Amino acid sequence: MLEGWGAGMVILIIECIRAIFPFFSILHQVIPLTAFIIHTAISILSTQDNHQTLTGPSRDFHKTFTRLLRDLHETFT
Repeated sequence: MLEGWGAGMVILIIECIRAIFPFFSILHQVIPLTAFIIHTAISILSTQDNHQTLTGPSRDFHKTFTRLLRDLHETFT
């Protein structure tokens, strides 16, 4: 269930960025910044400590959110 949610969120975020930044030249400046933020978030969320302290639904959400960030990173790079 959450995997479909993650894919939908990727599309929603990309469409929001396109709506906010309609000019292609501006989008070229935003993509590297977005990729950097996503990369930093992946680094923070991918630590061993986070996986050891989370259980149940929180852990599932953490894995889905991390996967979403990785998908976004691949999209923008």
